[in-house]
Amino acid sequence: MRTWYEKAEDEIDQQLADGLIDGREYQRQMRELRAEMQSEAEEAAQAAYNDAMGGW
Repeated sequence: MRTWYEKAEDEIDQQLADGLIDGREYQRQMRELRAEMQSEAEEAAQAAYNDAMGGW
C-alpha cells in the first residue's frame, strides 16, 4: 500500500515527465513535500512521546 507521500511524489514526477513543470518547479515542489513529511513525522513523534509519558 502506497503512502500519501509516495502518491504525491509520483504526481510531481508525472508533472515533470508530462512537461507541465520545469526542473526548477519540480525541485521547489519536492522541497515542499519533504518539509510537509518532516512536519508530519515530528508531530507523530511528539504525540508518541506524549502518549508514552502519560501526560507528565
